[in-house]
Amino acid sequence: MTPANAIPLLEASLAIESALRQAAESIDHTRPFSTGAIIEAYYRHCRSAPRPQGNRLLTSDHDEAPVGVVQVFSVNNFSVSSSQIADVVKRRWGMDPGKQRVGRWVERCDEELGWRTCRPLSDHRTGALVV
Repeated sequence: MTPANAIPLLEASLAIESALRQAAESIDHTRPFSTGAIIEAYYRHCRSAPRPQGNRLLTSDHDEAPVGVVQVFSVNNFSVSSSQIADVVKRRWGMDPGKQRVGRWVERCDEELGWRTCRPLSDHRTGALVV
């Protein structure tokens, strides 16, 4: 038996005990490994659990809606930043893609979209990248 096999026992013990160490110590006396080994296996198990990532959140149908939103803003001569696009996706589908994912999305939709740098007339300094 390995410490990873004790994780279901630890999770059941966590329902009774309030602290992780106390729960690990309560099942430690029947196992041939230490409390630290059980806690380490529990943290590894939690880290390896599948979590949704920004690269696989949106389907191809979902990609079309933000393109339309950005094009509407462009027609009305308003700029849209990557964080604003991420906010649109978060409000519409409840997913948080992140700025890097939005940047890759804009590069993938290069036929419809592109980046440009804002240059305010009064300032003549380079501003943030907008779509």
